[in-house]
Amino acid sequence: MKLLIFCLSIAMANISYAELFIIAGTPQEFIPQGKLLLSGCAKQCDALNAIKEHPHINLKEVRKGMKYSNSTGSDVCARVYKADSLLGQAQNRDRRAFCYFKDQSMVEMNSLSAHLIENKIVQE
Repeated sequence: MKLLIFCLSIAMANISYAELFIIAGTPQEFIPQGKLLLSGCAKQCDALNAIKEHPHINLKEVRKGMKYSNSTGSDVCARVYKADSLLGQAQNRDRRAFCYFKDQSMVEMNSLSAHLIENKIVQE
């Protein structure tokens, strides 16, 4: 019985819950993959490919010539990944920004920033 409870608690800890955002009037489901919050990335997608293709990013170089910086995620999204930014809204009316790729995959900007910083992908 203790083994069953232990196994169930491990299984429950590994369950990822999707978050729903309304983007351009359309509901989009975002699934956590590690620290990243992704949409349209069942197995492979442009969002994950872009992140994998750039394991080291010089943030100072990325921001060269920029008058203002929005965030690490949005700066890398636009300048390194060459992707667009979109705004969306959660059910609780919380507004968020998303990095939008040509294959319609997306990564939520706060999660992208956290991923880039925590994994030491960006350096200043």
